[in-house]
Order: sequence, then structure tokens, then C-alpha cells
Amino acid sequence: MALTAKGTQRIEIIVRKAGGLDASGAKDKDADNANANNQPKDDGQGTKKSNVWWRTQITHGAAVLKQMSTQWFNYAVAGTGYRYGDEALQQQIERNIEQVTDVTNVATAIAMGATYGAAGGPAGSALGAFMMGSQAASSTILKYATRKRDYDMKLYKENSAIEYKRARAQINLTTGRLR
Repeated sequence: MALTAKGTQRIEIIVRKAGGLDASGAKDKDADNANANNQPKDDGQGTKKSNVWWRTQITHGAAVLKQMSTQWFNYAVAGTGYRYGDEALQQQIERNIEQVTDVTNVATAIAMGATYGAAGGPAGSALGAFMMGSQAASSTILKYATRKRDYDMKLYKENSAIEYKRARAQINLTTGRLR
């Protein structure tokens, strides 16, 4: 029984390694510790471990630490308004928490950018910090600008409705009645 339909052609594709049929050593080397010449990386101090691994671990550790501290802070402080039954106080606390979180997000982005850019030396670290910091800062600025625009539009609509209702409540000379 054939797996192809009647009248069709069978095409076989054979993929070979660029170095020929010899595949020795392909599975012996760790992908993170091999360079273009299939030689283990060496930083000149006798260590074979990649600095990328350390940067990644430091960055992830900082992100987890920031997330844990933010969640602890939210839990510890966020219920203050609920304990006293003051919703306005609760909203103010939530706004303050959000502002602190936004500032720490920008600071964390700058630190992560510097860490990732450290592979390029001091210039790469500065460039990485600038790029990540500018992205995080612009995102935060746009968030607050959007909120302000939405609030201004809501206020405009409310004021327009008030003015319209005031205009309708004036004396109408045609009917002589007060609406």
C-alpha cells in the first residue's frame, strides 16, 4: 500500500552537516560554551563558563526580588483603607503604590539594560541602560498622558452636560414656563 496518491511524485530531501558526513563532536560540546570554531569559550582566566549565564542569572534574580518586594509591599499597605472603611484613603494609597511601582519599573529597566549591555563593555552598558531606560520611561509617560487626556475628556463632557442642562432650565419666552 503506497502512502502517496496515485499520479504524484515522491521527493526526498537529505540534509547534511556543512562539514561533510562526519558529525563527530556535535553532541559533545555545550551550545552555550562553543564559539564559531567549535572551541570552548575561554575568558583568559581559565574559566570556561560564559559571562552571559551570570548576567542572565543576576537579571532574573533582580526581577524576582523586585516582584516579591512589590507584592509584599502591596499586601502590607494596600488594606489600610479597607480596615478603616475609607475608600478615598484606599484609592490614594493605591495611586501612591502605582507611582512607586512605576518609578521602580524604570529603575529596574535601566539596571537590566546595563546588565545586558555589559557584554559590550562600558559603552555597551551605558547604551543598554539608556535604551531600556528610555523605553520604560516613555511607556510610563505615555500611560500618564493617556490618563490625563481621558480625564480631561470626561471632565469636558460633564461640564458640557451641565451647561446644556442650565441652558434648558432657563425661562422659555415662547411657552412662558420654567423648565
